[in-house]
Amino acid sequence: MKPSTRLIPQLVTNVGVMITAFIAIMHTALLAAPTISAITRSPASPTNNDSVTVTANVQPSAGSAISQVQLSYGTGGGTTGTVFRETMNATQTAASWTGTGALNPWMVTALRAAGDVKQKFGNANHTGPIVLTNCTTNGNTQVSCASTAALWPGMSINGTNISAGTKVSSISNATTFILSTSATGSGSALSLTAAGVTLTNCSTTGGSPNVSCASTTGMMVGMGITGTGIAPNPSVASITDATNFVLSANANTGASGLTLTGSECGLEFSSGSVNYTDTMIATTNAINTGNASAGYVEFYVRTSDFVSNNGWTMQISPDGGTTWNTRASESYAANTVSLTNCTLNATTTVTCASTTGLAAGMTVQGATLRLLNCGTTNTNATVNCADTTGLAVGMYLNGNGLPNAARVISIVPNTSFTMSANANATGTVSILANYLNANTTISSITNGTTFVLGAAPVYSGGGLALDATTINHGYLLKHYDLTAADRSGNMKLRFQFSGYVAANPARIPL
Repeated sequence: MKPSTRLIPQLVTNVGVMITAFIAIMHTALLAAPTISAITRSPASPTNNDSVTVTANVQPSAGSAISQVQLSYGTGGGTTGTVFRETMNATQTAASWTGTGALNPWMVTALRAAGDVKQKFGNANHTGPIVLTNCTTNGNTQVSCASTAALWPGMSINGTNISAGTKVSSISNATTFILSTSATGSGSALSLTAAGVTLTNCSTTGGSPNVSCASTTGMMVGMGITGTGIAPNPSVASITDATNFVLSANANTGASGLTLTGSECGLEFSSGSVNYTDTMIATTNAINTGNASAGYVEFYVRTSDFVSNNGWTMQISPDGGTTWNTRASESYAANTVSLTNCTLNATTTVTCASTTGLAAGMTVQGATLRLLNCGTTNTNATVNCADTTGLAVGMYLNGNGLPNAARVISIVPNTSFTMSANANATGTVSILANYLNANTTISSITNGTTFVLGAAPVYSGGGLALDATTINHGYLLKHYDLTAADRSGNMKLRFQFSGYVAANPARIPL
């Protein structure tokens, strides 16, 4: 299997707080007011983290003296706003990503191989499209809608009178924005879609992957599709013409007049190498957070198939890329508990030398056995392998052409083994075998040596080494509060990935 990480970053900061100063003079006689001049403030634009010094030249009026000078100041009103956002426009889904075409330019490092950093579609990517209502186009670059609240410069725009490849150039105000390309015509009460595509007047046929819509403008191969009658998590397999496309799975039902939605993408790191600096992306341009009194970075991460030394980091550089500090991370070593002398008995109960560090919900796996150059035949459960060393009855199997959750039910040593179900294809493949199914989790901890699994394994045996980990998980929102040292006018972000050279079978993350 290959490890992978997907992320969608967003940075929000508080705009700097200005401190205003004034001087109140206390005196005892009803004389002319003193003269106040040369008022200075240091620093000139302070934040709530600064010590502020205010100086002034105060001269009493003729015949009077000053007994006291009192300084009062107010913090003013803080303003919160987003200074950086990345909701990626899909540009390259099948090959390596070059860092272009997204909302922001990125520098991509993928030293191991092509495809280690690429854009990835998926309906669960937290990249839902933004539907703009009551929009008006006039054949020029200006568009007005009910609200522009969710828009960000660089987002893709699709809909009536919008040319393919058009993006948001700038946002004028709460209801108006500017297109990168003039609208092709005039219209009112329109519905436009940013960061995705809305497909109207669509027709499906039950049991068929073919779909027709009013227009396929804005669609891309690989784009996730949702809507009535569509199977869970399908994607666009191919685009036939201006009104027809093909799904990766058959529609559940046939219907017409449907509205379907296509989502854009996040970013996927996969395979990689053991070195974090071999697989990473960094913002090309600096992010100005120097005037911010506070701020935070948020992004979603999904991980799968992490083993050994796999992990990811989010780093911040306050000096434009010279110095990098890790501010958020996950790694297999840091998120995994190693279990020794464990016994499986084909029930949900597992005993080990110790259950210290375990928690309900952790994924449990044993050491993976790799079988090379095995032969499968379509509709046949027998797999030919010249070396079956380490294979045991009850082990779960994973590989190209193998059915999901297949298990070993019998073995002819160094010749062949029989699976619990027929192979799906004919060919020479590599196979991974494990004592436990890939989604086996801990249900509860019984005592210092015993815990309970959510599902019973088939395998029975003792003296096993198992790993319990939280490193592999679905999408989680990660939040990091910027420190004063992070915030600068030249701040940059970087995301890194540590993987390994993948070998078949490499399961595609969902």
